[in-house]
This record gives sequence, C-alpha cells and structure tokens, in this order.
Amino acid sequence: MQNTLVQAGARATQGIKKINEDYAGFVIPCDPYLANVKGMAFCIADGVSSAEAGKEASETAVERFLSEYFKTPDTWSVSRCGEQVLSAINLRLYRKSHEFKQDHKGYLTTLSCLVLKGVHGHLFHVGDSRVFRLRADSFEQLTTDHVTHLGKGKSFLSRAIGMDNNLHIDYCNFELMVGDIYLLSTDGLHDFVSTAELIRALLSNASVDEITSTLCDKAYANGSDDNAAVWY
Repeated sequence: MQNTLVQAGARATQGIKKINEDYAGFVIPCDPYLANVKGMAFCIADGVSSAEAGKEASETAVERFLSEYFKTPDTWSVSRCGEQVLSAINLRLYRKSHEFKQDHKGYLTTLSCLVLKGVHGHLFHVGDSRVFRLRADSFEQLTTDHVTHLGKGKSFLSRAIGMDNNLHIDYCNFELMVGDIYLLSTDGLHDFVSTAELIRALLSNASVDEITSTLCDKAYANGSDDNAAVWY
C-alpha cells in the first residue's frame, strides 16, 4: 500500500496457562513492488488446547500464511492467493493430526488474516478469533464466530484449521478509509473485555504497544483464564 501510514502493535500472553497457544504475526514488505502487488498481511491464531498440538498448529498457520502468501503469482487476486494458501495449510495440519492414534488429539487452530492492499482490505477467517473495525463512531465485528452452542454454557468450534480435509473459509473485502482502526483478538481477550473498554483503549492517546498491553492486562484483571492475543 503506497503512500499510506500504518501503525501496528501486537501482544500475545499465556496468562495463567502453562503454554501460550495464541500466535500473531505480520509482514509489511520493504520492497515497493511486493508491497504494491501483495500489500501487507496481519494474522492471529488460537491453537485448540484440547487438540494437544494447538501451539504448533497456531504457529504453523500464521508463519506459513505469511510466508506462502507473498510467494503466490502476481497475477492472482488476493482472494485466490489467500484461499489457495489456507487450503494447503489446512491439509498439512489435517494430515499431521492423523499421526495421532487418539481421535481427540490433533493440530487444530483458529485463524484470522487481514490483508491490506491498495485501498481495499481483505479478510480470511476460520474459528472464533475476531476482527473488529473502529471507523469514526462505528465499532463493528467483521467476523462471525464459528461456534456451536450446546446449552448450559457449553460450546465447541464448528470450524477450525486442520479440522477437516476440506476447508470452508469466510472471505470478504471492503474499502479502506483514512483513520480506520482494526483490532484482531483471540477469545481470551475479547470474551473478557467489554466493547466500551475496547473502544476506550483504541481511542486513547497511548502508543500502539501500550494499547495492546493495556487490553491484555484488562482481560486478566476481568478474570480471563486463557491465553490472550491482540493485534492493533
């Protein structure tokens, strides 16, 4: 994205858990040509704890997307690039899951990827991590949680990377506007920080690093018992 100023900060913390299964990463190309044809990419993932290999799954999903997306043909659209790369990542993790003999073990993770190219944003999403947008006075969740509720407070992911050999990806694109703020988070954060608290932090005069740190601290102060990760 040429002639555009982007400020970004991220934080991923393990909280009270022994292992941090959340993972975040980004690529802002230094090469002007690559920045023009591919844009910049931001990803966040939450490995599924019950799958045992959640940490490896989230790291693999983010790292491979950020690596492989920028190697796709220049003639491909952003949607085709993202979908092809994510399908390959999904199949890789799905096959690795079958190395386990027990059905409840595997390489499963949520994944939300935001690509900013030119004057458009492109969003790829699987699972219950979230992407929010603050635009002027409007604060909106751009993603849908892929969760099935069983009642009595019980729920489970209905979609995740590595869950099935065929991946169903949510994709959308939208026009960017000057002043847009995008927030990517895992459930260890957004389940414990209210909308008002999110907006208050995003509109503060603090640095991006201070904002991400404040949001994670707020989640744990509000009782989060999970890993927490956030992109701003």
